[in-house]
Amino acid sequence: IGPYGFSVEAIDYDAMGRPIRFHPTRPDDDTNTLSVALKYDAIGNAVAVEFLDRDDNLSNGQQGYARAALTYNKFSEMEDVSYFTADGERFVVGETA
Repeated sequence: IGPYGFSVEAIDYDAMGRPIRFHPTRPDDDTNTLSVALKYDAIGNAVAVEFLDRDDNLSNGQQGYARAALTYNKFSEMEDVSYFTADGERFVVGETA
């Protein structure tokens, strides 16, 4: 079982051996499958988590957002996570649309 309870078909890795893409299949819906992509900064911090559709477009996941942006201090300690919808609007976790 992979991220968010999906069964993982494949995981792509970058040259540093870090996972960069999870290609999951939802057992209950094979037509609306979203991949999870991770992006890293130059020192290896994960700076973005994105939900992508089959055409690699941002797509809102079950949580209501399409992208989580992570920021760190100079010691690589996570300071903040901001969430955004596929349209680029800021999303507040816990609020309903």
